[in-house]
Amino acid sequence: MRVSSRLRASILVAATSIVVALSGQFAWAQEEEGPTVDAAAALAVAAEVLGSEAFGFACEIKDPGVLVAQTDANVLTVTVDGDVLCVEVPVLLPEGTDAAALAPMCNDLNKKAKLARYTVEDDGFIMAEFGTLVVEQLDSARFAAEAMGFLEEFSRVGEG
Repeated sequence: MRVSSRLRASILVAATSIVVALSGQFAWAQEEEGPTVDAAAALAVAAEVLGSEAFGFACEIKDPGVLVAQTDANVLTVTVDGDVLCVEVPVLLPEGTDAAALAPMCNDLNKKAKLARYTVEDDGFIMAEFGTLVVEQLDSARFAAEAMGFLEEFSRVGEG
């Protein structure tokens, strides 16, 4: 069946009109509001959890809004972005890793991952990250469970 150009144009106009009408109704979803979470309090809870005996990280607030937690094996950077607490850790790469190998390596890591997301950074390394939603204040028990799962997965994915 052949559709005339006039009919195609009518369908396109109708579809565009619907999208424009709907986008006005949902414009609130696109508005930027700024942080609704007390970042300092959320980072304090994260520092308490990561500094506990179960994790063993040495924690320090480096800049307002940035927590650095480190052990001999890992250095985590923890920040708050809006309502999300973000945890990042760089992936140690074999010496002499070619920049062209980073994207396929990152894709392989993402295929194995369930909690983390792996990205190739502009500086030529791979970063592992996960985020947890903060509702009013950071739930320390939930964050501990998520962080433990992330670190276990990070260790496991890096081995294989």
